Amino acid sequence: ARAYREIRGFSPSSPSQYEEALRLTHRAFDETAGVAVFNGTLAKFFIDNPEFEPQRAEIERFYSESQRRFFTSYASKSNPDLDALVNLCRVCRDAERGLI
Repeated sequence: ARAYREIRGFSPSSPSQYEEALRLTHRAFDETAGVAVFNGTLAKFFIDNPEFEPQRAEIERFYSESQRRFFTSYASKSNPDLDALVNLCRVCRDAERGLI
């Protein structure tokens, strides 16, 4: 919920705000899990937090995009999709609250 509140007003045309949105979303998943969450630990995250299972594909895409954005040369070619990230955070907020 906090990540959603923080990033929903970010500019979709700002690469720096998109990267900050990625960081804030990572922090939110880490806080939810109580540990740092990475691609390789997502399976455990879903076991420990089954309310997020319906969003598994979107969360896995988020982690893949983040990996590309921060750790490969793909970052310079990628077009940020802030709207998709904001939507993911909104849906996860609803899952946290038991609304979906």
